[in-house]
Amino acid sequence: MADEHERLEGVASWYSSRSGFYGRLVGYGFRSLQPHFAGATCLELGPADGQMTGLLLDHFDSVVSVEGSATFCDQLREHFAGETRLTVECSLFEDYRPDRHFGTVLGTHILEHVEDPVTVLRGAREWVDEDGRLVMLVPNAQSIHRLVAVEMGLLPTPNALNDLDVRLGHRRVYDMPLLCEHVTDAGWTVETTGGVFLKPLSNGQIEEWFDDRMMDGFFEIGKRFPENAAEIFVVARR
Repeated sequence: MADEHERLEGVASWYSSRSGFYGRLVGYGFRSLQPHFAGATCLELGPADGQMTGLLLDHFDSVVSVEGSATFCDQLREHFAGETRLTVECSLFEDYRPDRHFGTVLGTHILEHVEDPVTVLRGAREWVDEDGRLVMLVPNAQSIHRLVAVEMGLLPTPNALNDLDVRLGHRRVYDMPLLCEHVTDAGWTVETTGGVFLKPLSNGQIEEWFDDRMMDGFFEIGKRFPENAAEIFVVARR
Protein backbone atom coordinates (compact mmCIF):
# COMPACT_ATOMS: atom_id res chain seq x y z
CA MET A 1 0.00 0.00 0.00
CA ALA A 2 3.02 2.31 -0.29
CA ASP A 3 1.56 3.87 -3.42
CA GLU A 4 -1.63 4.76 -1.53
CA HIS A 5 0.33 6.57 1.17
CA GLU A 6 2.22 8.48 -1.53
CA ARG A 7 -1.06 9.49 -3.20
CA LEU A 8 -2.42 10.80 0.10
CA GLU A 9 0.76 12.68 0.98
CA GLY A 10 0.69 14.32 -2.43
CA VAL A 11 -2.74 15.78 -1.65
CA ALA A 12 -1.85 16.67 1.95
CA SER A 13 1.06 18.79 0.71
CA TRP A 14 -1.34 21.46 -0.58
CA TYR A 15 -4.97 20.78 0.38
CA SER A 16 -6.87 22.82 2.97
CA SER A 17 -10.57 22.77 3.84
CA ARG A 18 -10.36 25.63 6.31
CA SER A 19 -10.94 28.58 4.01
CA GLY A 20 -12.93 29.78 1.02
CA PHE A 21 -15.72 27.74 -0.51
CA TYR A 22 -14.26 24.46 0.78
CA GLY A 23 -14.68 25.61 4.37
CA ARG A 24 -18.21 26.82 3.79
CA LEU A 25 -19.21 23.56 2.09
CA VAL A 26 -17.91 21.49 5.01
CA GLY A 27 -20.20 23.45 7.31
CA TYR A 28 -23.18 22.91 5.03
CA GLY A 29 -22.35 19.22 4.87
CA PHE A 30 -22.32 18.94 8.64
CA ARG A 31 -25.67 20.70 8.93
CA SER A 32 -27.14 18.28 6.37
CA LEU A 33 -25.73 15.12 7.95
CA GLN A 34 -26.15 15.92 11.65
CA PRO A 35 -29.86 14.93 11.86
CA HIS A 36 -28.87 11.43 10.73
CA PHE A 37 -26.13 10.78 13.29
CA ALA A 38 -26.70 7.94 15.77
CA GLY A 39 -25.29 7.32 19.23
CA ALA A 40 -22.69 9.21 21.22
CA THR A 41 -19.55 7.96 19.42
CA CYS A 42 -18.30 8.59 15.90
CA LEU A 43 -15.71 6.95 13.69
CA GLU A 44 -14.65 9.58 11.17
CA LEU A 45 -13.00 8.23 8.04
CA GLY A 46 -10.73 10.63 6.19
CA PRO A 47 -10.72 13.81 8.31
CA ALA A 48 -7.96 15.43 6.22
CA ASP A 49 -7.04 18.67 8.04
CA GLY A 50 -9.94 18.41 10.50
CA GLN A 51 -12.50 21.01 9.50
CA MET A 52 -15.32 18.48 9.90
CA THR A 53 -13.66 16.95 12.98
CA GLY A 54 -14.14 20.11 15.02
CA LEU A 55 -17.84 20.16 14.21
CA LEU A 56 -18.19 16.49 15.14
CA LEU A 57 -16.63 17.16 18.54
CA ASP A 58 -19.47 19.60 19.24
CA HIS A 59 -21.96 16.76 18.69
CA PHE A 60 -20.41 13.49 19.89
CA ASP A 61 -18.99 12.48 23.27
CA SER A 62 -15.98 10.94 21.52
CA VAL A 63 -14.57 10.85 17.99
CA VAL A 64 -11.98 8.53 16.47
CA SER A 65 -10.56 9.95 13.24
CA VAL A 66 -8.79 7.54 10.87
CA GLU A 67 -6.50 9.19 8.33
CA GLY A 68 -4.03 7.60 5.92
CA SER A 69 -1.81 10.67 5.52
CA ALA A 70 0.86 11.14 8.21
CA THR A 71 0.95 14.85 7.35
CA PHE A 72 -2.76 15.26 8.04
CA CYS A 73 -2.46 13.18 11.23
CA ASP A 74 0.25 15.51 12.51
CA GLN A 75 -1.92 18.53 11.66
CA LEU A 76 -4.90 17.02 13.49
CA ARG A 77 -2.91 16.24 16.63
CA GLU A 78 -1.43 19.72 16.67
CA HIS A 79 -4.71 21.51 15.97
CA PHE A 80 -6.66 19.53 18.58
CA ALA A 81 -3.89 19.22 21.15
CA GLY A 82 -5.38 18.63 24.60
CA GLU A 83 -8.75 17.49 23.22
CA THR A 84 -9.30 14.27 25.16
CA ARG A 85 -12.45 13.31 23.28
CA LEU A 86 -10.51 12.88 20.01
CA THR A 87 -8.29 9.96 19.03
CA VAL A 88 -6.34 10.18 15.76
CA GLU A 89 -5.43 6.87 14.11
CA CYS A 90 -2.96 6.97 11.22
CA SER A 91 -4.01 4.09 8.98
CA LEU A 92 -5.43 3.24 5.60
CA PHE A 93 -9.09 2.23 5.91
CA GLU A 94 -8.28 -1.16 4.42
CA ASP A 95 -5.84 -1.85 7.28
CA TYR A 96 -7.87 -0.39 10.14
CA ARG A 97 -9.06 -2.76 12.88
CA PRO A 98 -10.81 -0.91 15.75
CA ASP A 99 -11.27 -2.54 19.14
CA ARG A 100 -14.72 -1.03 19.65
CA HIS A 101 -17.98 -0.22 17.86
CA PHE A 102 -19.40 3.22 17.06
CA GLY A 103 -22.84 4.77 16.87
CA THR A 104 -21.99 6.56 13.63
CA VAL A 105 -19.42 5.70 10.96
CA LEU A 106 -18.93 8.81 8.85
CA GLY A 107 -17.02 9.18 5.61
CA THR A 108 -16.94 12.52 3.79
CA HIS A 109 -15.16 12.57 0.43
CA ILE A 110 -13.44 9.19 0.84
CA LEU A 111 -15.20 6.75 -1.49
CA GLU A 112 -14.07 8.61 -4.60
CA HIS A 113 -10.45 8.15 -3.44
CA VAL A 114 -10.18 4.49 -2.47
CA GLU A 115 -9.33 1.70 -4.90
CA ASP A 116 -12.17 -0.61 -3.81
CA PRO A 117 -15.00 1.30 -2.12
CA VAL A 118 -17.23 -1.75 -1.65
CA THR A 119 -14.52 -3.50 0.36
CA VAL A 120 -14.12 -0.45 2.60
CA LEU A 121 -17.89 -0.20 3.07
CA ARG A 122 -18.16 -3.90 3.83
CA GLY A 123 -15.44 -3.58 6.47
CA ALA A 124 -17.32 -0.70 8.08
CA ARG A 125 -20.18 -3.07 8.92
CA GLU A 126 -17.89 -4.55 11.58
CA TRP A 127 -17.25 -1.15 13.12
CA VAL A 128 -20.77 0.14 13.77
CA ASP A 129 -23.16 -0.58 16.65
CA GLU A 130 -26.07 -2.91 15.96
CA ASP A 131 -28.42 0.09 15.82
CA GLY A 132 -25.81 2.50 14.44
CA ARG A 133 -25.65 4.30 11.12
CA LEU A 134 -23.31 4.62 8.18
CA VAL A 135 -23.20 8.12 6.65
CA MET A 136 -21.32 8.66 3.38
CA LEU A 137 -20.93 11.98 1.51
CA VAL A 138 -19.32 12.33 -1.93
CA PRO A 139 -19.06 14.89 -4.75
CA ASN A 140 -21.86 14.53 -7.30
CA ALA A 141 -21.29 13.88 -11.00
CA GLN A 142 -24.75 15.33 -11.71
CA SER A 143 -24.00 18.65 -10.01
CA ILE A 144 -25.22 21.63 -12.05
CA HIS A 145 -21.69 22.98 -12.52
CA ARG A 146 -20.51 19.67 -14.01
CA LEU A 147 -23.54 19.44 -16.33
CA VAL A 148 -22.80 22.98 -17.54
CA ALA A 149 -19.15 22.00 -18.07
CA VAL A 150 -20.30 19.18 -20.37
CA GLU A 151 -22.46 21.59 -22.39
CA MET A 152 -19.48 23.95 -22.69
CA GLY A 153 -17.23 21.16 -23.93
CA LEU A 154 -15.02 21.29 -20.83
CA LEU A 155 -15.94 17.74 -19.78
CA PRO A 156 -16.79 14.83 -22.07
CA THR A 157 -19.31 13.36 -19.59
CA PRO A 158 -20.55 14.42 -16.13
CA ASN A 159 -18.67 11.61 -14.39
CA ALA A 160 -15.34 12.23 -16.18
CA LEU A 161 -12.42 13.28 -13.98
CA ASN A 162 -11.62 16.97 -14.32
CA ASP A 163 -8.27 18.59 -13.50
CA LEU A 164 -9.20 19.16 -9.86
CA ASP A 165 -10.41 15.56 -9.49
CA VAL A 166 -7.04 14.33 -10.73
CA ARG A 167 -5.13 16.67 -8.43
CA LEU A 168 -7.21 15.49 -5.47
CA GLY A 169 -6.51 11.86 -6.29
CA HIS A 170 -10.08 10.93 -7.19
CA ARG A 171 -10.61 7.60 -8.92
CA ARG A 172 -14.30 8.12 -9.76
CA VAL A 173 -17.11 10.68 -9.60
CA TYR A 174 -20.31 9.33 -8.08
CA ASP A 175 -23.90 9.84 -9.01
CA MET A 176 -26.67 8.73 -6.66
CA PRO A 177 -27.36 5.36 -8.34
CA LEU A 178 -23.68 4.36 -8.16
CA LEU A 179 -23.36 5.51 -4.54
CA CYS A 180 -26.42 3.50 -3.49
CA GLU A 181 -25.19 0.51 -5.50
CA HIS A 182 -21.84 0.44 -3.72
CA VAL A 183 -23.47 0.83 -0.30
CA THR A 184 -25.98 -1.94 -0.87
CA ASP A 185 -23.40 -4.24 -2.50
CA ALA A 186 -21.47 -3.98 0.77
CA GLY A 187 -24.46 -5.34 2.69
CA TRP A 188 -26.00 -2.11 4.01
CA THR A 189 -29.66 -1.08 3.84
CA VAL A 190 -30.12 2.48 2.58
CA GLU A 191 -32.46 4.52 4.81
CA THR A 192 -32.31 7.92 3.17
CA THR A 193 -30.40 10.02 0.65
CA GLY A 194 -29.92 13.73 0.12
CA GLY A 195 -27.95 16.55 -1.47
CA VAL A 196 -25.86 19.45 -0.21
CA PHE A 197 -25.68 22.87 -1.95
CA LEU A 198 -26.80 23.62 -5.48
CA LYS A 199 -23.55 24.67 -7.17
CA PRO A 200 -23.97 26.48 -10.50
CA LEU A 201 -20.38 27.74 -10.87
CA SER A 202 -16.78 26.82 -10.08
CA ASN A 203 -15.30 27.21 -6.60
CA GLY A 204 -13.35 30.30 -7.63
CA GLN A 205 -16.37 31.98 -9.22
CA ILE A 206 -18.50 31.31 -6.13
CA GLU A 207 -15.81 32.74 -3.84
CA GLU A 208 -15.58 35.87 -6.02
CA TRP A 209 -19.26 36.54 -6.68
CA PHE A 210 -21.37 34.99 -3.89
CA ASP A 211 -22.12 36.79 -0.64
CA ASP A 212 -23.39 35.07 2.54
CA ARG A 213 -27.06 35.37 1.57
CA MET A 214 -26.42 33.82 -1.84
CA MET A 215 -24.43 30.99 -0.25
CA ASP A 216 -27.21 30.21 2.20
CA GLY A 217 -29.83 30.47 -0.53
CA PHE A 218 -28.09 27.92 -2.76
CA PHE A 219 -27.65 25.65 0.26
CA GLU A 220 -31.38 25.71 0.96
CA ILE A 221 -32.29 25.19 -2.70
CA GLY A 222 -29.95 22.19 -2.82
CA LYS A 223 -32.28 20.38 -0.42
CA ARG A 224 -35.05 20.57 -3.05
CA PHE A 225 -32.90 19.27 -5.90
CA PRO A 226 -30.58 16.69 -4.30
CA GLU A 227 -29.99 14.86 -7.57
CA ASN A 228 -28.20 17.98 -8.91
CA ALA A 229 -26.54 19.20 -5.71
CA ALA A 230 -22.78 19.64 -5.42
CA GLU A 231 -22.57 16.74 -2.97
CA ILE A 232 -24.78 13.73 -2.32
CA PHE A 233 -25.08 11.52 0.74
CA VAL A 234 -26.45 8.17 1.83
CA VAL A 235 -27.50 7.11 5.31
CA ALA A 236 -27.62 3.35 5.87
CA ARG A 237 -28.07 0.75 8.59
CA ARG A 238 -26.78 -2.81 8.98
